[in-house]
Amino acid sequence: MVFGDKEFTLGFRLAGVRDCIEVTDENRVEVFRELVSSKENGIAVLNQKDVDLVPERIREDVENSISPTTVTISDEYGAEETLRKMILKSIGVDLWEN
Repeated sequence: MVFGDKEFTLGFRLAGVRDCIEVTDENRVEVFRELVSSKENGIAVLNQKDVDLVPERIREDVENSISPTTVTISDEYGAEETLRKMILKSIGVDLWEN
């Protein structure tokens, strides 16, 4: 499942991901509370900008969540390498390796 603003989720939707939740200023805190309490999702992909805007307690819960495992993606330089390392650590497979 992917959580983020319209622009963030669009790329995932175009790639075929169907479970995308658009996060807005109005629903951000509630969406992240539900994410942490839900056991339905195995992996949640989050936009770093949205994670940075929730209260610290919720942010800690999201970052420390085991189920679902959260992957936070930033659009800053080096984000792809960070994602690669997180996936390798989480599932033990380097998806970028040829």
